[in-house]
Amino acid sequence: MPVDVWNVHNFIIREKAKDWGAEIPPGINAQQGAYIGPNNTHIDMTIFDQQIRAFRQWMKERGQQEKALVVSEYGVLYPNGLMGLPDQPSYVHNFMVNTFDYFYQTRDCTLGMPGDSCRLVQQWNWYSLDDTWGNFNPYGRLFDPNTTNITATGERFRRYIAETP
Repeated sequence: MPVDVWNVHNFIIREKAKDWGAEIPPGINAQQGAYIGPNNTHIDMTIFDQQIRAFRQWMKERGQQEKALVVSEYGVLYPNGLMGLPDQPSYVHNFMVNTFDYFYQTRDCTLGMPGDSCRLVQQWNWYSLDDTWGNFNPYGRLFDPNTTNITATGERFRRYIAETP
């Protein structure tokens, strides 16, 4: 299939059949996937990196290394309590900033896009702007949809962008 760019979501979510989380994709004959265990892996940068590299390896094996990789959705869905963390926005802010730094700085010429200085990811999109559906982490939103005010996470996002050359 000819494509110009590859898009993925890079959430680290529980994968178990007929249970909460990401479930198991249709057509896969398994009862669970890779992430059954401690919920704090949801914001684990080592796993985050492993998933990006695994997809970049998949792209390379199919002659797609010259194509851009766009992480079209990722963020913090799990509430802090579910991850065993105190109810503070700093955990979400730290994960967000760490992922931004990762996207800007991580290069690997064996997997990354040669035309983009070997960066692994060319574009990305934080989730969410203002989603209040379900029991998602309230610190993940950049704006409050009810008041339309920017949240503390939105302010941290803005500061990061202003400080990054």
